[in-house]
Amino acid sequence: MNCAELQRTLFNKMKRDVHLLKKVSEILTGTFNLTHQYLGRAKWDELIFDFIRNDKYSGHSIFDIHLSFYRYLSRKRDNLLKDLILFEYSIIELFYLNDLPKPSLEPHFIALIPEHRLLTFTYPIYKFKTDELFQQKGTYHLYLFRNPSTFTIEMVEVSSRYFNFLKKISKSPVIHKGRSAFLNNLYQQGGLLKWT
Repeated sequence: MNCAELQRTLFNKMKRDVHLLKKVSEILTGTFNLTHQYLGRAKWDELIFDFIRNDKYSGHSIFDIHLSFYRYLSRKRDNLLKDLILFEYSIIELFYLNDLPKPSLEPHFIALIPEHRLLTFTYPIYKFKTDELFQQKGTYHLYLFRNPSTFTIEMVEVSSRYFNFLKKISKSPVIHKGRSAFLNNLYQQGGLLKWT
């Protein structure tokens, strides 16, 4: 192979790589927009390039690339980045999740709707701009669910006490004794099933 052929081969490979980088970046920017904003264009492009080069992506659907990217970013050490990616991936996962069977309830029992996630974050990424987050480090709990009536993804920030209670009823329905403003609000928002 002469020098001109080698240059042409390298140029064509580079064009394919740039095209692949742009396509993957477009797909992932749509899903992980907060992460993209947090990192900025240069760091995002570097991350996408590293993901393409080093990840063992072997999926067959467009959703598989989101899962691979989520797993890839979950291995990073940056807690804010992990919170962002967990939040954004959980939203896309719930949005595309097939309807799950609803538990059968006896009188006075309550249960969470099946299409939910109970998440814990180090930063409240769902309510502050990324430049304000570093002053907000702590423990934050979120109940994320797909509303069965509107099919929108809803979120409710909860205290540690209610988070532990929601974890308990996510495993099996429990008897609801008395009135609770929190549970009534959750029911009104579509995030709770109760026997009527």
